[in-house]
Amino acid sequence: ILIQYKNMENDLYAIVHKIRGPLNIGASATPAKYLLPQVFYDFSKKYHEVQVNLSVSNTEKIIDELLRGEIDIGIVEGSVKDTRIVLDKIAEDEIVLIASDQNPLTKKSQVTTQEIISQPFIMPEAGSGTREFINEFFSMAKIDMGKINILMTLGDPELLVQMVQSGLGISFVSKWSAFK
Repeated sequence: ILIQYKNMENDLYAIVHKIRGPLNIGASATPAKYLLPQVFYDFSKKYHEVQVNLSVSNTEKIIDELLRGEIDIGIVEGSVKDTRIVLDKIAEDEIVLIASDQNPLTKKSQVTTQEIISQPFIMPEAGSGTREFINEFFSMAKIDMGKINILMTLGDPELLVQMVQSGLGISFVSKWSAFK
């Protein structure tokens, strides 16, 4: 009865063009930190009766939550291959290689794949869009991921950038997190 009542209430508000109630959104870390704050600010001014519930996870988990009906919308980086998902591109991104100021790679205008794999890596977590890009990059370059010196794996892009800045290793990251 409660579910039917809530559905009826939502239908009535839709009829009078008033949007209210919970909106469950899942977002991967990079869009959540660098893209969504301004979007949510603008949205909340226009739809002040909507309660946004945001869960931040990696792309793989967001897609799973969307398919299970646990969230209404997913905002992710990377590719989505599941045909049950309707996609809308909302922003462009670029993956860039980062290193600390002390790293010898920063003195070069171009670096080779061999120079890249000779460095210790700080990797984004498995299941993230950036990790998917890195895996595809090394696969296309015919480099076995087992030959990569992975020093650390992190789920937070901001922390990953800080670890690289400290000189622990290099990484590929979204330009949003690199140039904040």
